[in-house]
Amino acid sequence: MNKATRLCTLWKVKSGTAILITAFNRPDNLRNLLQTLTQSNFPILVSIDAARNGDSENASLMSQCHSVAKEFSKPNGNVRIEEVSQGCFLGVSRAISWGFQQYGRLIILEDDIVPSNAFLEFAEFMLSKYEDDLRVGCIGGSNLVPSDDISDSSIDYRFSTYTTSWGWATWANRWADYEDDLLTFPLFEYTTPKNYWSPSKRRYWHEIFKVTSEGLVDTWDYRWLYSNWKRDRLTVLPNSNLVLNIGFGELATHTKDLPWWLPDTFDNSFKVTTVASNIIRDERADNWMEINHFRSTVRLQVRRELSKKLPWLAHQFRKIVGKEFT
Repeated sequence: MNKATRLCTLWKVKSGTAILITAFNRPDNLRNLLQTLTQSNFPILVSIDAARNGDSENASLMSQCHSVAKEFSKPNGNVRIEEVSQGCFLGVSRAISWGFQQYGRLIILEDDIVPSNAFLEFAEFMLSKYEDDLRVGCIGGSNLVPSDDISDSSIDYRFSTYTTSWGWATWANRWADYEDDLLTFPLFEYTTPKNYWSPSKRRYWHEIFKVTSEGLVDTWDYRWLYSNWKRDRLTVLPNSNLVLNIGFGELATHTKDLPWWLPDTFDNSFKVTTVASNIIRDERADNWMEINHFRSTVRLQVRRELSKKLPWLAHQFRKIVGKEFT
């Protein structure tokens, strides 16, 4: 019995789909999100990390989050609160595992994500459609790619090699394959997406997974991306944007700067009217993501190295290559 089958057998999960919210120190965001989601028909689970040690301001915000979550927990959901701060990696990954102990399918939202009703419908539709197709690892709600850079924008959705944390959904048996410790990292070069790698991309992602495996980056999502790449799984993404990420700015954990490509609207009228006939990665759209979102080109890798070692020279480099590439 493999790991996925064993875990799904041990977990006495309920049928159907639930929404899991992972929250940290933004009580207003959490309240607004819960108020929005109470209009849906999905059970709601909330997992909240503990306050950072010695941070009284953070502790106050976390206490407010606890109160907000408990206010909304009955009769349609339940709340899990960590006793010790787990950080981004363990806090989120343990929350997801907890959710899958109760339901076999989850729509997962961090508290800085604003979902449209269209996203919830899209996620539920795709969870049903691809539940038994292990070529698909998860479903996302965000689209950053302009229509001109999508191979076939007449289709309502596409397949990408990239996972997403900005409103997404998956199944218990896929999450059972989550590589939380990246023990297979030395075999990384043999488990990357097919027809994908250039030397610059290889170097970029090799460094990402290396620092993640060494515990130098406190995040769960690179591990999830790696877990899907190892199994050659793709992500379903809508060709319209269905969620908003309001977590950019000074209070954000990782995303301090507001990128030029960040959507400021979502398409709440989106409906799936066309179904893909084949599960094939949209290489054109993924290439746009590499250049603009992940910024893995040689030029941008040089820029990052200069930023670390020679800030003044990095500023001159930015002026030469143009703002859109920074």
